[in-house]
Amino acid sequence: MCQKAKAYESYTSDELSGTFVEQGLASNEEGGVPSGIQFGENEFGLFVTTGGSIKKGTGSDGISFSNFTEITIHDGSDEREYADPSIIPWPWNEGDCTTADTSYQYLFTYHYCDSGDCSEPTNHMVGLAGTDNGTDFYPITGFDTFAGSVPDIILHDDAVYMMFTANQSVNWKKFNACFEVVNEGYAYLYE
Repeated sequence: MCQKAKAYESYTSDELSGTFVEQGLASNEEGGVPSGIQFGENEFGLFVTTGGSIKKGTGSDGISFSNFTEITIHDGSDEREYADPSIIPWPWNEGDCTTADTSYQYLFTYHYCDSGDCSEPTNHMVGLAGTDNGTDFYPITGFDTFAGSVPDIILHDDAVYMMFTANQSVNWKKFNACFEVVNEGYAYLYE
């Protein structure tokens, strides 16, 4: 888990494969492992890991953020440490699955630790939650937590892909709209 606060710069580009240009300081001494999202017109959020919790800063331009406050994950535990946020817009339409809760606007992954030495990634579990307001997060019904750390999620070809680390390697899982694992494997880096 990242405990030391960092400064983060903002960069923009007109294209994903284009040149990214520095825009300014996003946050200073507010935490590690950032994840940002646009909530609405002129409303942006930046989530960071800070000392066993996740905080959300707000901003109106998507470049600079302030007012960092701790989020709440409503999982019934007061003893867990949370870290490594990743957030995307809710990926599916209502009715795509009848067994999982699909009433949220955003999907959020993180890791938590509630036993052993939380600085050791082998004690981390990956969780998945939904939120409407970016402050209160509710675990997704039907999602089975699993051992892993530093999760990141994306939507690709109507499936949610989650990258995470486990057993000193980078792994991935592909989920359908009911949050069932439909494929998984290891990620390989090529030069």
